This record gives sequence, C-alpha cells and structure tokens, in this order.
Amino acid sequence: MIKLPFLFYLSWICVATIANISTLLISLNWHEGFLTEEYWTVAMICIATLLGLYIAFTFKEPAFLLVLIWAFFGIYSRWVGTEYELISNTARIVTVVLAVMFGKLVVDARKTSKG
Repeated sequence: MIKLPFLFYLSWICVATIANISTLLISLNWHEGFLTEEYWTVAMICIATLLGLYIAFTFKEPAFLLVLIWAFFGIYSRWVGTEYELISNTARIVTVVLAVMFGKLVVDARKTSKG
C-alpha cells in the first residue's frame, strides 16, 4: 500500500513528460512533419497507452493505469462534441481499453494471491 502514491506519481510523470515533449516541439516550431495536430495528439495518446500497458503488465501494477484512465477521460471530456472527434473517440476507446486491462490485472492478482 505504501507504493501506491509512488505509482501514481510515476504515472503522472510519464503523462506529463509526453505532454511536455509535445509542448517543447511546438515551441521549437516543429510542425509534426507529415502529421496534423489531431493525428499527432492521437499518436501521443497511443504512445502513452502502450507505455502504460507495458509498465502495468511488466511489473504487475494495475494502479499505474488509473492515472492514465483519468487523464484520457479528461481528454475525452474536453474534446467530445467538438470538431476534434478523432481525439475524443481515441481517448474514449483508450479509456475503455485501459479500464478493461486494469480489471484483468486486478483479477489476475487475486487469482495469484489465492492459489
């Protein structure tokens, strides 16, 4: 239980690092190459999702996914009903996928601890 705050903190650091790299690139006038801003955002959401799943499954730490679920639900809530449907739909799908994977990890952990 003592490691839970550290997992949340690590998860937020990962999310913030990805967001800050994107902000840095924009401030340097990098224009995503062949990607539009919308596709770049979707790519960053996917990278954060893959990183989160890798860490959660490698270290058997489902709590790591909770911050990602929260962050992506926030992105979905911000962009739903706007012209950025791809971003809101991606965030919604990823939120559901991460929630399902969180549940799987919790169930697997309980099975392991029981027998």
